[in-house]
Amino acid sequence: MYCNQCGKEITDTDRFCNACGAALSGSASTDVSRPISNNNSPLPPASNKSLSDDFVYGGFWWRFLAYLIDAIILSIGYWLVALVFGFNGWLFWGADYKYWAAAGVTIVVIYTVLTFIAPWLYYALMESSKFQGTIGKWALKMRVADEEGKQITFARATGRYFAKILSSLTLGIGYIMVAFTERKQGLHDILARTIILKSK
Repeated sequence: MYCNQCGKEITDTDRFCNACGAALSGSASTDVSRPISNNNSPLPPASNKSLSDDFVYGGFWWRFLAYLIDAIILSIGYWLVALVFGFNGWLFWGADYKYWAAAGVTIVVIYTVLTFIAPWLYYALMESSKFQGTIGKWALKMRVADEEGKQITFARATGRYFAKILSSLTLGIGYIMVAFTERKQGLHDILARTIILKSK
């Protein structure tokens, strides 16, 4: 027999489901081929304290504020690198043109790294780490998880990061979807099958 509320296996002598606590009088299924469950969400039922009792879905404005914090942190990093290279350029003022050519190539390389690689590594590494989120999300008590509430892998975090390109190409609608979808998912979250959880 199976509980109609959560689909867990029970015995015919049980009065309550050991998994979800639902009363079993007249509510159990005898179909041994497939448990019946009313919970269509990939998340565990509301009785699962690790998620439903401790977290809610991260809403649009909380996520936007976390983005601003992360943008400021990345901008500070860009500024520090630019300051270092600007100072080095000043040291070579009046030097042979070969130094300036080398400095120009170096700046282009650094700019490419900062623009494309650094943000990807920042988001992907931190969201797949034990912190499950960037500094901005961590500061606001949010974390990135898969649809079961578990820590995501670096590969999935990478896919989520680059899926944001599609959220941007839709004139930002992919981000605005966070405000209207049931689990507060943007287009990139749906594609990567992730959710944002916020501590209550």
